[in-house]
Amino acid sequence: MSNSSGLDWLNENEYRAYPLTSDSTRFIIKGENSYDLYQLILDALLVYPSIADDEIIEITQLTTTGTDLIISVTGTTFTIPNYISATYPYYVRDGNYNLLTIGCYANTLPINNTFYVSGTEFESSVVNEIPSTLGVNQLSISTTNLTGDITLLEGYQVSLIPNSNKTINIEVGRNEGEVLPCGDVLGLETDCNTVISSINGATPNKTGGIIKFIGQNHVVVLDDPNNNRIYIGFDFKLSDVPTQQLSNPTPLI
Repeated sequence: MSNSSGLDWLNENEYRAYPLTSDSTRFIIKGENSYDLYQLILDALLVYPSIADDEIIEITQLTTTGTDLIISVTGTTFTIPNYISATYPYYVRDGNYNLLTIGCYANTLPINNTFYVSGTEFESSVVNEIPSTLGVNQLSISTTNLTGDITLLEGYQVSLIPNSNKTINIEVGRNEGEVLPCGDVLGLETDCNTVISSINGATPNKTGGIIKFIGQNHVVVLDDPNNNRIYIGFDFKLSDVPTQQLSNPTPLI
């Protein structure tokens, strides 16, 4: 996805063919009105398992319902829900590997219409052929090849988060994965006396399960991030503790 210049890049794309070819059909006609595809399609990243030498990847149809805009591209479709009120630029995926960036021009398309498109082709620079998109069938670790059923498990500071689209996010960080044990790990010095990695089995992480230290009843908690530590102590004030009042000595007469 070419977006190194941020929104400026996308704004400029409203006035040029990219990601469509310069000789593509720019306007579609509906009755007395015409609609500009250059302003509609601002960027694209399309992936196919195989592409024939003479195959053209193009927009074939636009359909609007009472709420949604559906863009048909060779072999796939993209749906922009609530397209009239959507926030643009709108990044829409087709549920696989394909991505379109849609401009705010989309909300000018009338509802409940079908627009047939021909001769509107995507540039080859945004179309990719990646044959092996079915998943991992072998892992190579050093000189060892692992095949068959391969089980991936979380490790220290590495967590595996499965997604609904049958992919797995591998997250790495000091609060990810298994809790560091109290002892030596891969040659590291024993951390038993200096590191708290869990409290009653609960560990902090960035997606939930935050451990909070809250001081109450004259207990104060101060953070010292520069030294990777916190301070827990009392915050009594002089007014909190009564000063002992001694009575005057009884004179001896």
